[in-house]
Amino acid sequence: MYVWDPSENYILRDGSIESRLETLGASFGAELFEFNHKYMNQLGLSLPNVLYLDRTKSSYPFDFAMVEDVGNVDLPKYIQCHPESKKDVFEKLNEMLTKMHSHKIDKYGQLNKVAEILNQSSPLEEVILENSLQDLEYLSENVTSIRKNKDRLTEVLYSLYDAVPPRKEYGMIHGELGPDHVFVRQNGQPVLIDIEGVKFFDIEYEHSFMKFRFNDDYDYLRYENLDAHRMRFYKLHLHMSYTSGPLRVVQQGDFPDIEFMRDITKYNLKSTLSFLLE
Repeated sequence: MYVWDPSENYILRDGSIESRLETLGASFGAELFEFNHKYMNQLGLSLPNVLYLDRTKSSYPFDFAMVEDVGNVDLPKYIQCHPESKKDVFEKLNEMLTKMHSHKIDKYGQLNKVAEILNQSSPLEEVILENSLQDLEYLSENVTSIRKNKDRLTEVLYSLYDAVPPRKEYGMIHGELGPDHVFVRQNGQPVLIDIEGVKFFDIEYEHSFMKFRFNDDYDYLRYENLDAHRMRFYKLHLHMSYTSGPLRVVQQGDFPDIEFMRDITKYNLKSTLSFLLE
């Protein structure tokens, strides 16, 4: 069962996030889930079937959906139980991602909004730069090690941005694809979950994220011909984003698993600062 209760979305509580959603795209809500599910189904991607979806709030004060039970076994758990199937499962996942990433258009943004866009004056990498600078400003105000190195990190960020060549073609990405966002059916077929953030974007964004989320298993999903400059630029952006976002949640103080958020913050803070050693 999926539940979209705004009171439990700790990221959206921070008002400063709203402007970012207009450019990077939202990743929460039944409307997005419904649209993305239909769109992705038409491409033949493997998803849990939707049995019932209610956006009326007539029964509960939130939107919800009943979806197919695909076994509640995520990718790491499945591989732990079926190590002999690891290569086959990753090949199927890679095939699905290839289909997604190869589905391209000349605009970036949410699946349900790109058709309305007539002109995008700002290149995607410029939007990412602006968001990264916002993250850096916030972090410099709240993290001593970032404050001490703000100027150097700004220089590194601009250097990586300047190296990114122009592009006007974008593939479909999941947006936050880690091992925990892939479930596996009993027959070994991987299934994508948490699809609200699916959008058209640089596929290097997805690969930069997958590279540190899948660790050594990323080799099963590695692509040739990715733009190395974009990979580096997005890697720094993502580490700063995943430092500032969880830190904001930690500062709210009422997240159920606060230590988990602290661990995410610490890991990404360390990864952000590592760019100063290269």
